[in-house]
Amino acid sequence: MSVKTSANSVPFQEAIDHFKGKIKLPSEAWTDIWEGMHARAFVVAGAMKDDLLCDFHTAITTALDEGATLKDFRTQFDTIVERHGWSYNGSRGWRTRVIYDTNLRQAHMTGRWKQIQGNKGLFPYLRYVPLIGGNRRETHQAWRNWVLPVDHPWWDTHYPMNGWGCKCTVESLTKGDLMRRGLAVSEDPAIEMVKHTVKTPDGDKTVYAPKGVAPGFAYNPGKADMGRLYSESDRTRLKACGDWKKWKPLTKGDWKSHNRPTTVPADKATATLREKVSTTKEIREELERVLGGKEKVFTLPDGSPVLVNAEVLAEHLPTDRASFLSFLPEVLEDPFEIWTTFLEHEATGKVALRKRLVKVVSLEKDKALTLVAEAKGGKFVGWTFIPVGKLKKLGGMRKGSLTWGR
Repeated sequence: MSVKTSANSVPFQEAIDHFKGKIKLPSEAWTDIWEGMHARAFVVAGAMKDDLLCDFHTAITTALDEGATLKDFRTQFDTIVERHGWSYNGSRGWRTRVIYDTNLRQAHMTGRWKQIQGNKGLFPYLRYVPLIGGNRRETHQAWRNWVLPVDHPWWDTHYPMNGWGCKCTVESLTKGDLMRRGLAVSEDPAIEMVKHTVKTPDGDKTVYAPKGVAPGFAYNPGKADMGRLYSESDRTRLKACGDWKKWKPLTKGDWKSHNRPTTVPADKATATLREKVSTTKEIREELERVLGGKEKVFTLPDGSPVLVNAEVLAEHLPTDRASFLSFLPEVLEDPFEIWTTFLEHEATGKVALRKRLVKVVSLEKDKALTLVAEAKGGKFVGWTFIPVGKLKKLGGMRKGSLTWGR
């Protein structure tokens, strides 16, 4: 079960679903997000406007769906650039190839990883297959015919792509395949870490990557997307020791580093507290009243959409928060700040991207209400509404990258 190596041979559903699920994220430079963060976000370096990103995302989706060629993409690229008046760095030929190849190949290899995991009972080994012909990297050629178990940690950092324009791939093998081809499982590879200096908008940054792997590519896109698969006994053990719920933030920054006000100012509330809502049916009815229907798509101030579904939310909403539902539109439509944070699940390696919206509203009798909402994958996933006697800094909530702020 080998992987095709031509970028426009991609269209299979796992790759398409993965790419369509990415969040469009403005970025100034290619270093704005790093390694596994790319599993959750679609970025084009220098594309800062949402409508520009949407057009590029649509163009890549078309290539995945219909097998559009690089030539086809370049025609779309020219149209998009002219429509938005976008000024980009580098030549047209180089820039289009980087955007096209990198997005399609990473989507392809992510989809393939899902297939590999689903079939590893029958195909427990992977063979590294470097590019044959063309512009070949000597370090990648040295890995030719390396065979390791599917879940060997070497694939965490060396699963293709392993650099810009890398066309290496992997092949799934059975034990019988190894015997017929005269192959053997390789010894544990020694990984030599190499120091690199990369340029960022904030100055030069020192990073490390395994020898032969370009900076920013030392991760497994499939693992970042779906996480490491564990047996039921492993999951039970991890849950018992509390490790299953741990998420490590990957995005640095907070209200101080972004020069934000120490205190979140209180806005005058336009909604009022509702009477106690206690049953799931009452919660759903209250949500439908607030939303004006069974669901609603809110457009956040940063231009991104967030879907709120009354039925889904009612099933998971604690009753002690239901009285605050009337304030939901306020925090989504008029927050004080929006923070974006990449998180990595410490047990599985899965990467998540979440948005946190922060707002404070004043109530009667000199009291205030802190509103914190979270969105994941374009869907509203939860919030905290906390009545407070005085305004707080909310420092723990105001972390990550500031996507938008008043």
